[in-house]
Amino acid sequence: AVASKPAELELRRDAIAQKLTRRGVDKKPLLKEYDEVEAELKACRLTKEQRELIEGQMEAVMDCLCHVVPQGHETAVQRVVSCLEDPSFDVRMTALKNIVRIAGKASKFAKGCIAMRLSSLNTYTRWSAAECLLVMDSKGDRELLSQILVHIDSTDRFVRQDIVGAMVGVMVDDDYRLVVRHLGTPAMAEKLK
Repeated sequence: AVASKPAELELRRDAIAQKLTRRGVDKKPLLKEYDEVEAELKACRLTKEQRELIEGQMEAVMDCLCHVVPQGHETAVQRVVSCLEDPSFDVRMTALKNIVRIAGKASKFAKGCIAMRLSSLNTYTRWSAAECLLVMDSKGDRELLSQILVHIDSTDRFVRQDIVGAMVGVMVDDDYRLVVRHLGTPAMAEKLK
C-alpha cells in the first residue's frame, strides 16, 4: 500500500523530532527542517477554498509591499523572492511582477532570480521572466547576458521575442558587431570588418 503524502510527512516530522532529543546534535538545521515539514503538512490539510484565500492574500500583500516599503528593502525582497517558488502559479506570477518594483531595476539579486525563471517548464513563467528583464537596468551586465543567451533558441516565439529584447537591453555597442558576425550571413560579417 502506498502511504499518503500527509502520512509520509508525519513520519518525517517524527524522525526529526526524535533527532532533536539527542545530545550533541546541531539543532538549528533540524529545527528549520522540522518547520518546513510542519508547514508542508499544514498545506496538505488545507481545503481548496482556504488555499485560494491564502493565495489571494499573498498576492495582495505583495502588491501592497511596493507601496509601503522603500525600494531595496532586504526583508521585503527576500519574502517576494520566496514567493517565486510558491506552488500557486498566480502567487509566482505576482511575485515576478513585483520583484522589480520592490528590489529595484538595478538589483543584481533580482536579475538573477528572474533569469532563473527563464528555465521554467511553464511557458507563461518564461515569458513573464523575459518581460521583467526588459525593464531592468542591465546595460553591460555580462553575467546576465550569458544567462539570457542560453535561452535565445526558445521554442516559444513570444518568449524568444522578449529574450531578444532583454538581450538588446543588456548589450553594449561593441556587442552588436559580434552578434551580427556570429548570427548574420558571411556577406554581413564581411561588411563589419
